[in-house]
Amino acid sequence: MILFSGSGTTLVEANSLEIASISCNISSFNCLLTRVKTDHYDLPKLSREIRDIISKTFTILSENLVLGQTVEEGESSSYLKKWFHRDALAELLVYGSLIPDYEYDRVPKIILSRSARSSRLTTHFDLDFPAKLTTGPYWPSKELSLSWFLAAMAACLSQRRPFQH
Repeated sequence: MILFSGSGTTLVEANSLEIASISCNISSFNCLLTRVKTDHYDLPKLSREIRDIISKTFTILSENLVLGQTVEEGESSSYLKKWFHRDALAELLVYGSLIPDYEYDRVPKIILSRSARSSRLTTHFDLDFPAKLTTGPYWPSKELSLSWFLAAMAACLSQRRPFQH
């Protein structure tokens, strides 16, 4: 039994060694992350779903751009409007709105949460507890936009190799 399982890495290792194990965590996000890491998938189907949501996200964003429209932020909270660039927020909102259309909806939820965390207007070293906005030029060692993340994941899926971030 693994108490306070965090993101589930120990459970993943136990599974890979065929050790019977269970885990628990009070954090619903960590439970979701653990489930995504330990579920069994039809990999070709998961690959199709991820490619499809990426394609639909960029299609919707480009159609709005071509029409000179912005993606409607709707009832976005003041937090979202403050901590995310308008374009990054549009990507996140469009992508998030498409998630319920997929059988493997947990995987895109994790992609969305990690992308949102990394695309806030703050320095990379300040992601856990951002104290101030970074609105000027800032180039971290890794690209931190949903566009980059989705493109990298699509490239890995097309080559059938593990995604490394």
